[in-house]
Amino acid sequence: MHLFRYFFVRLLWKTIDLFCYALVSRTGLVHGVTMHSDLPYRKEANPKQCLDVYYPEDVSAFLPILVYIHGGGAVGGDKLHYRHYCMQWAREGYVVFNVNYSLAPQPSEVTQLNDILAALDWISNNHHRYHGDGEKIVLAGDSAGAYLAALAANVCTNPQHARRLGVKPTLPAHKLKGVMLLCGLYDLESAAACKFPGVRSLIELVLGVNDLRSYDDFANLSVTRNLSASYPPTFISSGEVDWFYEESITFIKALSQRQVPVTSLLFPRNERKAFHGFPFLPHLPTAKLCRRKAGEFLREVCK
Repeated sequence: MHLFRYFFVRLLWKTIDLFCYALVSRTGLVHGVTMHSDLPYRKEANPKQCLDVYYPEDVSAFLPILVYIHGGGAVGGDKLHYRHYCMQWAREGYVVFNVNYSLAPQPSEVTQLNDILAALDWISNNHHRYHGDGEKIVLAGDSAGAYLAALAANVCTNPQHARRLGVKPTLPAHKLKGVMLLCGLYDLESAAACKFPGVRSLIELVLGVNDLRSYDDFANLSVTRNLSASYPPTFISSGEVDWFYEESITFIKALSQRQVPVTSLLFPRNERKAFHGFPFLPHLPTAKLCRRKAGEFLREVCK
């Protein structure tokens, strides 16, 4: 990647990170929720290979598990930015694992996916310590985190895709009850053509190439192109003013073609408050509706 573009991408996401930290600093912890922070899910883990766990203080039974994967363009973001959002789900009766992962640049295209799979393996072996029901797990994420959540769900339910990527599924398919995807992208090649500022340079950084035209493995990294009928029930939300809106539309069509149960909350272009990242601004009517619909979905798949 050209140094100028690399600098621009890093500067853009560093600015976004600082903005998110400022927002987090104004929100406290959620009352009635127990928190365990910075638990390493890999041996000799780096600071990004850790997760937080949240669950209700008054828990008296094993609860469904929500595994949340943060956004940030694969080069930025942090679980801290989503702490309040995830703790709210914990207050509603879930054990929430809020996962960090290695950020780009990285050794290979599947480094981040392998981090998520390692986190799922750790969760599978440790959920009982935090009152989690290991038979009821939902993967969730936004933006780049939605891509990783969707990709991890696919390799755990589609062994052929896992083999093509050279990764090992770490969560039995029958334990994965659903996927919750917000403002996501699901095919890096088509996402590179959208109008998101610097997205092409961003994907070049993630893939470790100087020019996407020289990259020939987009098909294997696509969730949309590798779906099987075994994919879990899915909730998707996006707005037409989001740069990645068409990614959701295409993914919904692919799910429907394979008869995968899909619940969608899509906002038309005249809804200006359904921009990229809207679910995390809780004062917005669109965010409130999204949370209500997502909650209905979670209760249905985890019952």
